[in-house]
Amino acid sequence: GVNFAHRYFEGTTVVKRMIADGTLGGIHSMRVRFGVDYTNNTRSWIYKKDLAGGGTFFDTASHGLDLYRFLIGEIDRVYAVSRQTQASPEVEDLGAWIVESNATPAFGLLESDWPTPGADYGWSVHGSNGAAYADYELPGIRYRLKGETEWSVIDLPATSVGDRFTHAIADFLQCIDSGETPIATGRDGLRSLEIIEAAYRSAESGCAVECGE
Repeated sequence: GVNFAHRYFEGTTVVKRMIADGTLGGIHSMRVRFGVDYTNNTRSWIYKKDLAGGGTFFDTASHGLDLYRFLIGEIDRVYAVSRQTQASPEVEDLGAWIVESNATPAFGLLESDWPTPGADYGWSVHGSNGAAYADYELPGIRYRLKGETEWSVIDLPATSVGDRFTHAIADFLQCIDSGETPIATGRDGLRSLEIIEAAYRSAESGCAVECGE
């Protein structure tokens, strides 16, 4: 298994079901915004290219691309840009991607950065019949459907955001016992690396890069 813990967030399960049953209509876009505050982070190794391999593309955007793959579809094309602030001379600490899938018209906008005071963590899915938002500061799913003027909220346990890690570990242990396939597989981890490598090539060239299987 691979610790793509956002797959195990209860809100992800809720929105995946809303997509599958047509509640949101035909999906046309997804936005993931994972902004974290690493300005006083004690994990100094994440800023070292020889130790971490890369910056926010590896650390943060990897989870955004996996959410897109899990909820929307396989990523076949990526256009990425990256920046480095003075706090991160070796690796990128700001990044944004546009991703596309040949299987669906829905594109994804993935934002990932480290110098975000107070953090800004969440994502949204937009369709022809409505939109659903997951804000990790507010453990619930907010959605509004076509023709409605008010937002509705699907309440989740207050611990649901943090519980995603517990659920990921429980799934891994269960699969060891049962021989079943985990929700996030080794293949998912490999695809993530392939897409991240394509994103780096895109950021270097300034062009979209094909990364389909």
